[in-house]
Amino acid sequence: MSGVTGVQALAPLRGSTGRLGIRSGLSTSPDRHLVRAATPLVLLLAVGGSLRGAAWLAHRPALCLPGEDRYIDLARSLTPDPDRLLGYALFLRVVSPARSLGVVTLLQHVMGLGLLIGVYVFLRRRGVRTGLAALACLPLAADAYLIEVEQHLGPEVLALALLGLALGLLLWRRWPGYGSLATAGGLLAVASLTVVAVLPVILLAIGHVVNRRRGWTRVAALGLGFAVVMGGYAAYDYAATGRLGSAHAQLRPARVTAAPTLSDLVSDVMGVVAGDVSRYVVPGRDAAAQGGLATYDLRSRPARHWEDPALASRLREYRSVGHIPGAVLALCLLVTLILVARPPGTIRVARADVDALLLVLTGVSVAVMGAVTAPAFDYRQGLALVVLLPVAAALALGARMSPAQR
Repeated sequence: MSGVTGVQALAPLRGSTGRLGIRSGLSTSPDRHLVRAATPLVLLLAVGGSLRGAAWLAHRPALCLPGEDRYIDLARSLTPDPDRLLGYALFLRVVSPARSLGVVTLLQHVMGLGLLIGVYVFLRRRGVRTGLAALACLPLAADAYLIEVEQHLGPEVLALALLGLALGLLLWRRWPGYGSLATAGGLLAVASLTVVAVLPVILLAIGHVVNRRRGWTRVAALGLGFAVVMGGYAAYDYAATGRLGSAHAQLRPARVTAAPTLSDLVSDVMGVVAGDVSRYVVPGRDAAAQGGLATYDLRSRPARHWEDPALASRLREYRSVGHIPGAVLALCLLVTLILVARPPGTIRVARADVDALLLVLTGVSVAVMGAVTAPAFDYRQGLALVVLLPVAAALALGARMSPAQR
């Protein structure tokens, strides 16, 4: 062996950039660089893990809003339903051998922490400074409403994780390969079959790939991945029900009354969308509906359920202050749009601006689609905004602050 230690092998050369985008010199200890890169992430994970552990212990086995227990029945039959998509039911079916819904919520908390790790590493890889990357990840670590949704029986966290994976495949490399694009398309299809509000994102993804001007074959790979999953679901739907479109009710505007003219219909839809989306970016925040405890297991049998009064009380107190303010979301949106509208100056900044714009449009489109199709306002419709707007602002701002990017 050459005698080079593991730390020496990881240490970048003078003037080079490490895996997390940290520049080093010969006079600086590699250990110090690694510790400095990892410390914010470790702190975020400690905070996020502690809050999620408290939520998991406070409400056992899971919180459940009215009607969400229908997913347990769907997981057993896997029969297409006009009011519930099968993506989340399939997830429950996979974990059904564990029986307890506590395993489901535990996995959902792990998904939240996994998103936190992925976003932080992505931002550092793209040259965003440590402090800015940590701030962008703070909602993923400590937003009380996100953590509460993870403790609920419901499809939102799974859809957000799938959406995050798809966006990661699209943005991780400068030129994503055919396999990455096809996989991203498939993940977007599965996410759309989990929460219908994700459906428009495939159009944004296609537009993003077209804008990169790397040939129509890459666009075809993205579309093929999406079409294969959707085609498979359509075939299963037809085989199970004898018709196509069993989930058509998911696409109907739920809160729009029959309008006499098209302009009235458009006006009604825009009013619903503006009213819902504005509730995420104006000062103040509506509290999420906490719901009650789930009383059944994954086999629809009565299950033990309990609440820790002390922990639950502290979590309710934390929820009143432990969330990203609407004004901060509005600021993230404004900063991103202002930066993207300015001349980029360099190819590196131009790439960051295009990617940041994709994240903004994705968050807005999911929130808008959620507002149109939901029967009532629900904070869960806008979780994508809470996660993606800070990341977009950090990406656009970070490209102008640091030369290191991949």
